[in-house]
Amino acid sequence: MVTGLNKWTVLVVDDEEAARGAICEALKGEGYDITSSPNAPDAIVKISQMRFDVAILDILMPDMSGFELMGVMSKMCPETVIVVLTAMLDPDSQFGSTAETSGVFAYLRKPCKLKDLKETLQGALDYKRTLT
Repeated sequence: MVTGLNKWTVLVVDDEEAARGAICEALKGEGYDITSSPNAPDAIVKISQMRFDVAILDILMPDMSGFELMGVMSKMCPETVIVVLTAMLDPDSQFGSTAETSGVFAYLRKPCKLKDLKETLQGALDYKRTLT
């Protein structure tokens, strides 16, 4: 559970409404300040208006992939730590070097357990603390 005055901001980008909703509700229950986006173009609007500590990104989305969104985020908000959710078996083979330069902290395979997501998010925030 998030404690203290600093509420961590988390952006959840996933085109699957049920998955996005479940993630958002679980993380809100932990005290995080959650913003959600159903697609990458909407997420770009949101990151242009606000800074996020962590972004949880789906990779396979219509219009613009999470992979492409990572490239935009590395330019617009390089301080945001990225956690990737994917059904891909080997995401490193698809975008390993871009993931490194885009600040990808971890990959979680879909479907993931909320416990694993919460632990990964906490690790990402611990990592973010070391950067500031």
